[in-house]
Amino acid sequence: MLDALKSGRCDGYVAWEPYVSKAGLQAEERIFMYSKDIWPHHPCCVVIATDKFIKQKPEQLRKFLKVHLEATEYVNTHKDETALILGGKLGSNKIIEANALKHVEFIAIPTPEFENNIIKLIEIQKKLGYIEHDLTLDQILNTDFLPK
Repeated sequence: MLDALKSGRCDGYVAWEPYVSKAGLQAEERIFMYSKDIWPHHPCCVVIATDKFIKQKPEQLRKFLKVHLEATEYVNTHKDETALILGGKLGSNKIIEANALKHVEFIAIPTPEFENNIIKLIEIQKKLGYIEHDLTLDQILNTDFLPK
């Protein structure tokens, strides 16, 4: 995307971090808005498990979610170290990754606001025709295996 933007093959793109920060810092292109400007605290990345996995390996799921929680807490409390790690893993640099981290919210346990926004997202998807029937939060969100 960034190469296409820099070469003029496209005039703009919609992307996720760190590609937004990369365009703004490396290519000196203009960032029009971040997703939080469109919808503050919008529901985003989630962990998904199949019913089969949940039934057959509930302890593995609990362990995974515990590690996910610990990793999320680390990211939220160690921004500089996280930026350095991400830069190395993604072949980027600490400055781009530190900037990207400013624009992403990381949560491991859904808050009431997150849950309400999931319901809003379902309503939007239904209006757009992506979902045919109403869904309840209990039908799509299972927090039974999260660390207590």
